[in-house]
Amino acid sequence: MVASKCIDKLILQFDSEVLYIMVYSIKNQHFFLTLIFNNMSENVKTTDQIVKELFDKLQAKKAEVANAEKPHYITGGIFRYSDTNSAATDIMTVSDERKLVSILAFLKEREKSYNEAAAELNVKSPFTWLGFSVEDWKKDILTRVSILQLAQRRRELSDLEKRVDDIISPELKRSMEIEALKAILG
Repeated sequence: MVASKCIDKLILQFDSEVLYIMVYSIKNQHFFLTLIFNNMSENVKTTDQIVKELFDKLQAKKAEVANAEKPHYITGGIFRYSDTNSAATDIMTVSDERKLVSILAFLKEREKSYNEAAAELNVKSPFTWLGFSVEDWKKDILTRVSILQLAQRRRELSDLEKRVDDIISPELKRSMEIEALKAILG
């Protein structure tokens, strides 16, 4: 609280609200107080408003995650380190990001060697692996990496949702439920 005296008024300031107390004297014995309340709180958000905004942001992020969980793979996802019938790796199920990095590194090295050899032989033929370009494989690997990172993000959002739920007031919960019902029922 900041207080400063003026000749005929005392100004008290509380964060975003200012209370002016005007002191008048009549015959040096009686005092009248005139209170002027300057409410600047229209720019100050209530806790419920802040929590509602946080909840809305959380829901938007959850929607982003849900949309990103519908991947599209170009290559079909079956990768082999040999173009013969060697052990296959389904990149759509790989959970170790290092394995995905190794696959892309292998493809890039193969492409580099292929392009050098093609240049030496003066042959113009694009490099493909198992019928797909390195760029196609890279897109699919990036898709898988994104999905793995989404799983982590989903866990983080779940934790955040629990924390937001813990601070929502009963009045705000009721209000949000009413809004949800209005949206469903039209």
